Amino acid sequence: MKNKLILSRTLSAFVAFFIIMGVANIPGLSVGANAFENVDAISYTIQNSESNPFADSDNAYSEALSDSIGSSSATDFSMSSTNIAGIDETARAGADAQPLEYSDLNFYNLKFKSECSQEEIYELIKNYEFNVIGRSSNKVFSIASVDDFDTIRAKFDTFCVYIEQDVELSLDQMASSANIDTLSAAMVETSEINDPELDRQWYLDTLDVHEAWSISTGSSSVYVAVIDSGIDRTHPDLINADIRDGYDLVREQAVAMDYAGHGTSVSGIIVAAMNNGIGISGISPDVVLIPLCVEGFYGDISSATVSDAIYLAADVGCKVINISLGGNSSYTLETAIEYANARGCIVVASVGNDGNSRYNYPASYDSVISVGSIDETLSRSNFSNYNDKLDVVAPGENIYTTEDSYFTGYDYGYNDGTSFSAPCVSAIAALVVSCSPNVTPAQFNDMLKLTCIDLGSQGYDTNSGYGLVSASALLQFYSFEKVSYQTHVQDIGWQGYFSNGLVSGTSGQSKRLEAIRIKLENIAGGIEYRTHVQDIGWQGWVANDQLSGTSGQSKRLEAIQVRLTGAAATNYDVYYRVHAENTGWLDWAKNGQSAGTAGYSYRLEAIQIKLVEKNGAAPGSTTRPFIERVVQPINPSAPTVLYRTHVQDVGWQAYVSNGAMSGTSGQSKRLEAIQIKLSNVAGGIEYSTHVQDIGWMGFVANDALSGTSGQSKRLEAIQIRLTGEANALYDVYYRVHAQDTGWLDWAKNGQAAGTAGFSYRLEGIEIKLVTKGGPAPGSTNRPFAQG
Repeated sequence: MKNKLILSRTLSAFVAFFIIMGVANIPGLSVGANAFENVDAISYTIQNSESNPFADSDNAYSEALSDSIGSSSATDFSMSSTNIAGIDETARAGADAQPLEYSDLNFYNLKFKSECSQEEIYELIKNYEFNVIGRSSNKVFSIASVDDFDTIRAKFDTFCVYIEQDVELSLDQMASSANIDTLSAAMVETSEINDPELDRQWYLDTLDVHEAWSISTGSSSVYVAVIDSGIDRTHPDLINADIRDGYDLVREQAVAMDYAGHGTSVSGIIVAAMNNGIGISGISPDVVLIPLCVEGFYGDISSATVSDAIYLAADVGCKVINISLGGNSSYTLETAIEYANARGCIVVASVGNDGNSRYNYPASYDSVISVGSIDETLSRSNFSNYNDKLDVVAPGENIYTTEDSYFTGYDYGYNDGTSFSAPCVSAIAALVVSCSPNVTPAQFNDMLKLTCIDLGSQGYDTNSGYGLVSASALLQFYSFEKVSYQTHVQDIGWQGYFSNGLVSGTSGQSKRLEAIRIKLENIAGGIEYRTHVQDIGWQGWVANDQLSGTSGQSKRLEAIQVRLTGAAATNYDVYYRVHAENTGWLDWAKNGQSAGTAGYSYRLEAIQIKLVEKNGAAPGSTTRPFIERVVQPINPSAPTVLYRTHVQDVGWQAYVSNGAMSGTSGQSKRLEAIQIKLSNVAGGIEYSTHVQDIGWMGFVANDALSGTSGQSKRLEAIQIRLTGEANALYDVYYRVHAQDTGWLDWAKNGQAAGTAGFSYRLEGIEIKLVTKGGPAPGSTNRPFAQG
C-alpha cells in the first residue's frame, strides 16, 4: 500500500500546504520540481500502511485529546505576537486574498458506508490530499481536488453515505461598540463580589444569575468547549480562569492566541474570573474552559474543521459545547452533532444575525439548543433570526465582556450578536451540570423549556421560542428537594433519571416498562414503592433506589404504588400517574394508592412522579388513577355466546364469552377466521365475514369456520344473527377493532361491523347477548365504515 503524505487533520491546514509547498499529488495539477523544497517548514506524518492505514492520524488525534486538557501557564503563551507558531501579524489579522493554487481547489466531505474497510477507504482516497475528521473509525473524511462535484460523486457515490462540498461558516458577531479601556473603582459592587464592572453586565440580572450563584458558580469537573477563533488567555480577567491548552485544529497545536478576537469575548461571558477585583465575572467562573480554534489562516471556517472540533470536544469529555458561528447545513456537521449528543454533550449554538427567518446551522438541528437575542427591554433584537427551530432567547445586545486588545485596543467592550446570547445559555448549562453531573441533553432541554420566562405571544413563538432562560429556576430544579426515578424500557434498557414530574418511559412506541427505581434527593426521610407485574401480581415493597419489577424476564409492569416515609412523609405528599396501554394517561394517585390497571393485561408505558408540600393542591385530576377488572363467576347454566378467532402468527385462541375480547390489541395482527356458538340457549347463531380478495362469504352457523385457513387473508367485516328461539329471546350485539380506526360502535342482529373498501384488517372482536329489546352495551352510531 502506497504511503501518503498527510499534512493536517483539518481542511484549513490544506492552505499551509499550498502556501509553503505548492500543489502536489492533486489529480489534474502539475507539480514543479521544487515543490517540496520547504517540506521541513510544516509538520507532517507518513501514514502507516500496516493494519490500519490511518493509525498515525488516530494517534495524533489521541494526542490532541490529551493535550487539549493540559494546563500550560498563561505565560507560556505570552510570547511576541509577531512570531507565534510561525504565524505573523498578517496571518493573525487575516489576509485579503488566498493564493491562486488554493482558490483552484474544491474541498469535499465524505462519509463512507459502514461496510467499507479502512483499507478500502485508503485505496480510494490515497491520491488526494485528505484529512480524517474525528477518529478514522467514524469513516468521515475531507479531501481536496480540482475535480468538480459530479466527477467526485461518480467516483465515490457507491461507497459513501453522503458526499458534499465543504460549507463555509462564519462567526455570528455584529460590530463591537463603545469599547471601554479603564476600570472604574466607583462602580457599585454586587454583594460579596468585588468585580467593579459587574453592574455593566445587565444580562446577569435578566438571566437571574445572581440568584443562581447562591447555588453554584460551577465545578472544576465540568468541561465547556468553546469552538471559535481562539482565545487571549493572557487577558487580565482570563489569566486566572481555568482555561486549558485546548487545541487549534488548523495549526495542530495548543490554542496560542485569538485570530479574530471573537473567541475571547465569548469565553469571558462563560469563565471571566470572579472576585479578582477587576473587570467582570463570567456566569460560570469555576468551570473548565477548553478552547478549540477553527479560524483558518485567511479568516475561513470550514464545516469539516468545526465538525472535527465537535468530535474532539465530545471525546475529551466536554459536557457543554458552545458554537457561536453558523452557515448552511452540512451532513458532516450534522453527523458530528449527533455524535456529540449521543455522548451526553449539551450543544448550544447561535440562531444567526440575518434578522430574518433563515435557518442557521448547527443551531437549527433538532439536537442543538438554538439561542436568539433580546435587548434590555426583552424585545427580539432586530438582527436576531426568528424561525420554528429557535428554542430560547438570551441577552445579545450591549453585552459587556472581555476583549482581545490586539483587535480593539481595549480589555473590555460592548458587543452585539447572537454569538453572545449562546454563551449565556452554555454557561447556565454548565452550572446545571455542576449540580447534576448525570443530566442528559434531552433532560436538560426539557427542563430548560419548562423553566423559561414566556415572552411575546403566550406559549411557544418563533420570535422568542420557549422564552427567556432563567438560571435560578433551572438550578433550583436541579439542586433542591426532588424525587428522581428511572425506568427500564422494553428494547431500550435503563433510561436516565428524570425528576419532579418529567415523563420517564416512552410515548407512542408501545413499549412496556419492566422495572423502576425511585429515590429522594436533598430530602430527609425515604420513599417506598411496589409494582404489579405480569404473571406475578403485586411484589413486596422496596425502598430508596432499589429495583422493583423484573430484570431479563420481559415482564410488563401493570400498576404501581408509591409512599413516603419518615420526615418526607411529614412534609410532603407524593403524587404519581401512569400512561397505560389502551387507556392513555390515567389520573394522579397519592401516597400509596394504586396507579395503573389490573385484570386487563395492560402494560405501563410511562410514569410521572411529583412531590407536593403536605396537603398542597394535586398536580391534576385524581378521579381515576386505577382501573381494575372484577371477573364475576360464570353461571354454568346462564345463556352464553362463545367465540374464538384465528390470529396471524398466533393461530386459534381459546374461546371467550359474553363481551370479552378475542384477538389482539396493539400488535397489528389480523383476524383470519372465526367460530361462534351458543350455550344454554335454544336456537342457533349464523355469521358471515367479509374477507380480503373474496368479499362477503356465505353465512355459516353454530361453530362452523367463517374466513379462510392457511391463506393469510384478513377479515375486514362481520355480520351475526340469531335464529329460532334465541332470536325471539335475545338481541346479539358485536363490535370490532379495525386497523387505523380502533374500536367501532356496536352492530346488532345481522348488521355489518367493520370496514369495506379500505383494506383494513380486523384485529379484535367482542360479542354479547342482550335480553330482547334491552339497552345496547354502548354507542351504535358507527359500527361499519364503507370506502
